[in-house]
Amino acid sequence: MTEPTQNAEWLAWRNKGLGASDIAAAFTRSYGNTPRSIVAKKLGIGPEFEPTAAMQAGHDWEARIAQAVEALTGYTVAGEQTWLASAEHPWMRATVDGFLLGHPDDTIDDAVGLLEIKTTERANWAYYAAQVQWQMLVAGMDRCVVVILDLSDEAQTHDVGDDLVAVERVGRLSLWQHRADRQLQARLHEFGAELWAHVQAGTLPEIEADDYDAILQVAEDQVQGGAHVLDVCVALVERDDEDEQMREVVKRISLTQP
Repeated sequence: MTEPTQNAEWLAWRNKGLGASDIAAAFTRSYGNTPRSIVAKKLGIGPEFEPTAAMQAGHDWEARIAQAVEALTGYTVAGEQTWLASAEHPWMRATVDGFLLGHPDDTIDDAVGLLEIKTTERANWAYYAAQVQWQMLVAGMDRCVVVILDLSDEAQTHDVGDDLVAVERVGRLSLWQHRADRQLQARLHEFGAELWAHVQAGTLPEIEADDYDAILQVAEDQVQGGAHVLDVCVALVERDDEDEQMREVVKRISLTQP
């Protein structure tokens, strides 16, 4: 357990294992990620990690959101942004937004659960579930409270006397209690072990049928290697819409390669 500073040191630590966001993104194929793209990033092939505006907002408001959690649940929040690594499998890692304590005088060793804070305009429940299950697995906890600050713009109207007044909603806070799901955790562990084996071997998982970014990367590698003609084949995926997929692949390649 290490106190955090989310800078180059944290990024280097994060890259020595698979974190909760890595596993969740690969497992649920969220935010344009696939198992192949996550492994590629670990191998230094993909783009570097860039925080989103919503992530930055969550970081900026984290202390206030934690205070709201304390007021709403009665828990005390401690150990914000703590780095965790499994003692048995050090490649299993997680950075948690906080620990939930039953009493203000308790220490992190007495924690009864984890806290995960999300700021978003569109909730991704499958991603959140995979992420917090991984966090609980790494931390050895069986409870996590997910706090979601909904930043979606939504104007509402209210009656004020004879007038209708429009009110812009700044955000809505909701809490989601999560319990450990041993079956899902077992699947995530097996899935993560396969990904980490690829990282250690320096190999990439197979390209998935709709992973166009990976397909385009292969095409770019071929062109940079001196190829003048690309042999494009999609028949190996055994889909009913191979002709449509072929048109999409050729179109994307033609737009990105000379």
